[in-house]
Amino acid sequence: MADADRTNPAPAPIVQWVSGATLLVVLGMAAVLAWHSLTDLDIWFHLRAGQDLLAGGGFAQINTYSFADPTHPWLNHEWLFQILTAWTAPPSPLSSDAATGWNTMRFLMVLILTGLLALGDGNGRRLRSGTGSLTVSISAVVILLGLFLMWPRFNLRPELLSYAFFVLLVRGADSHFSRPAPLNTWRDPSLWRLFGVIFVWAQCHGFAAIGPVVLLLAVVLRPLDRNPSSTGWRPVAIWAPVLLGLAALVLTPNLWRGLVFPFRALGQLTSETTDLRQTVSELVPLLSTPNSLNLTLLLFKVSLIWGVVFAVLGWGRISVLRVVLFALAAFAAFNSQRNIGLYGVAFVLLHMGQSGSWPSPWCQRWLKIPNLSSRSTAIAVVSMAALVGAAVALWAPSVANNDFYLREGVGRRFGGGSTPATYPREAANTLNQLPPGRTFANLDAAAFLLGTTKAPLFIDGRTEAYPKARWAEYAQLRSSGPAALNSLMRNEVSAVVLALSSGAFGNLASNLMASGQWYPAAADAGGVLFLAGVPQAAQSPLDILSSGAETLLARSITDPTRRADDCLAAADLFELAGNPAAARRALATGLESRPDHPNLNHNLGNLMLAEGNFDGALPHFQQALAVNG
Repeated sequence: MADADRTNPAPAPIVQWVSGATLLVVLGMAAVLAWHSLTDLDIWFHLRAGQDLLAGGGFAQINTYSFADPTHPWLNHEWLFQILTAWTAPPSPLSSDAATGWNTMRFLMVLILTGLLALGDGNGRRLRSGTGSLTVSISAVVILLGLFLMWPRFNLRPELLSYAFFVLLVRGADSHFSRPAPLNTWRDPSLWRLFGVIFVWAQCHGFAAIGPVVLLLAVVLRPLDRNPSSTGWRPVAIWAPVLLGLAALVLTPNLWRGLVFPFRALGQLTSETTDLRQTVSELVPLLSTPNSLNLTLLLFKVSLIWGVVFAVLGWGRISVLRVVLFALAAFAAFNSQRNIGLYGVAFVLLHMGQSGSWPSPWCQRWLKIPNLSSRSTAIAVVSMAALVGAAVALWAPSVANNDFYLREGVGRRFGGGSTPATYPREAANTLNQLPPGRTFANLDAAAFLLGTTKAPLFIDGRTEAYPKARWAEYAQLRSSGPAALNSLMRNEVSAVVLALSSGAFGNLASNLMASGQWYPAAADAGGVLFLAGVPQAAQSPLDILSSGAETLLARSITDPTRRADDCLAAADLFELAGNPAAARRALATGLESRPDHPNLNHNLGNLMLAEGNFDGALPHFQQALAVNG
């Protein structure tokens, strides 16, 4: 939204204050979403990699963290983020849930991103000059909707930095190509700002590889933007940003390898042997996850329809680059739920990339709306403020309210009093007391073990760090059965750590118990450690599981949903120990604290079905569906 603000009458000072306050409320909502309990599973890998860098380990060219594929090519393209992660890590990451440094880091990253969205495209100038108050207010509404789309990705990952760099690059490319040709191509400050964005981005995240692609699109789409001022450009000046963008990708500790590695990594996602979109939960196509992003999916569909309408109505007045990026981001989100954050950013940029301010000039082309009077502007600004205020008043309390997350179906919930991710701390503690041995861990447990133990791992979750055949073997282990046990034996695995909360590895855990070749050595809400061989301790393997379950049931927790989650984990351990009666007791205990907990009701219904009690199971299934359909 550029400089047509002067076409609207100057609003009263109170209107200017209201528009600024509306934008401030949106920033406050972002702050609420940014400060939450530790939920991310990958942060522990970044911790380990950062610690190794600071210890002088250098930049590896191969996958040194895997015993299964120790020579597979892998480059650390997130080194700067990892050093920040190591600097801000908890003093005792294995034993403490307190992560103030990491919370602060996430908080700042989210605020920087939201601030860039809120104050860019002329909004900062409008706030300083007191013009375009309605444009600022409408921007606040758009950014709030963008937050509804982005919030599932507000985890402590380098992609949060990528979103900010993406915003800077898109705006920089629009500005760069919409002005008169520079007098000297290589002395053009705008050109070197674009280079600087990609250069710093490339030190933080491999996603920087799309930087030159964005600039290439800007070059190709430039003729479609009707901008009379952008004339007289020589070919070298037009293509210079793309060439410098590619050069920026080379200027990392990985040198030329850093230029090609992210693109090679994309080839890992699908193959004839395995499809990672069926193996890694965050790579699942977005619309295939209604049980984990219920309301968010509805807003995604609404925003997609509106985005298309907005782009069509505003064609010729909206940056063509942003329209195309919005379409590409939507396509990426359809294919993988992890891309919904990028889609939310592209959605906001689409609306901020129009020429002029509301209500002129683009909407007048279709709606024949005249310039608003001061009174009409004031009414519209107050209406936007009321809309934003009502949405935040409804949404902000739910961030710290477990009811929202039970309805939404988010597995790793966050907020002031909600359930954080659970990590297999007992398994890690036990492993640290044993000689390092080859360890298999499923993806929900692997990165935590990498960050808190020295155990050599089979696979740790980095999709690009393993060949397709290894991911096919991981899928086979997930399927359990004799082939899975043979795979563990063939790889000389001596320890298996399984996080059981997702249910995907429950069958493998049962197979290990029944094999007679493995026994449980540690258990808690985060997972179970199995060791190969015969137990040496006096305590029986079943006692390990039952003791872990009883410990969970005995924990004193005031929050009813946290209490219910502990009971759910205890029931899983009792079932694994072959004690369905104790599992039923644990589920019933959890329902005393949280009668509407959908997973507790569902699992108790399954137990009753197994007993043939169909009439007793039905109400529990109905309750589970009523909360999370």
